[in-house]
Amino acid sequence: MDQLIDDFSTRLARRILLERESRGWSLADLADRSGVSKATISKIERAEVSPTAVILVKLASAFDLTLA
Repeated sequence: MDQLIDDFSTRLARRILLERESRGWSLADLADRSGVSKATISKIERAEVSPTAVILVKLASAFDLTLA
């Protein structure tokens, strides 16, 4: 079960990083657009922490994406 969670966290982290970089945004840009701190985004992108549902919604909204 832990491996499944780790795989999901890694895939989610990679996707957030790719979405940010594909737009040419810095961490500060995404932080400003989402209301999530740069430190938190950085930790999420490195798969050091798992984002809460609230943070995921904020990040998805900043990217103009749905959570689905």
